[in-house]
Amino acid sequence: MRYRLGDVVTCTRLLSQDNDTVPIPSEQIKLTRIPLISVAYRAGNLLNVGGENTTEQHLLDTLRQTVQIWKQQSIDVDICDFTLYPQLDMFPTRYVMFLELIDANSHHQNRAINRQHPILQNEDALSELERQLCQSNHIYRDHRNTGKLSSLRCILVQSQK
Repeated sequence: MRYRLGDVVTCTRLLSQDNDTVPIPSEQIKLTRIPLISVAYRAGNLLNVGGENTTEQHLLDTLRQTVQIWKQQSIDVDICDFTLYPQLDMFPTRYVMFLELIDANSHHQNRAINRQHPILQNEDALSELERQLCQSNHIYRDHRNTGKLSSLRCILVQSQK
């Protein structure tokens, strides 16, 4: 695994000399074990239009929760990739998300969703992203409620594979 400056890592468990995984100790002790870590998110990836400080972790939480809700509604998609930017040429400013989804049930190499996929016919499904972002970032929610930010715009994209 490669790390970059700003990666926030989480120690998930410790590997002992016996190659067994052991729980992380609750007290500080001198360790002779190797920490196994995972990258949680990258610090510094932050959108801040008016003090709402939306982090990458807010977005990942938003996407995970939204996909879970979609699956409960029989919209079986997974996130392939996304990017987000602030649209500053309008007032109030808003975030624009470019979101690439894949069919969670497809076994083909190209799992891109097709034009008849239920999510493309359901505007309310896309507005779930806005609801979940408000849940993930309470300051964003406050800015939305006071009119300092306009609602999230989501644009579904497909890669050309």
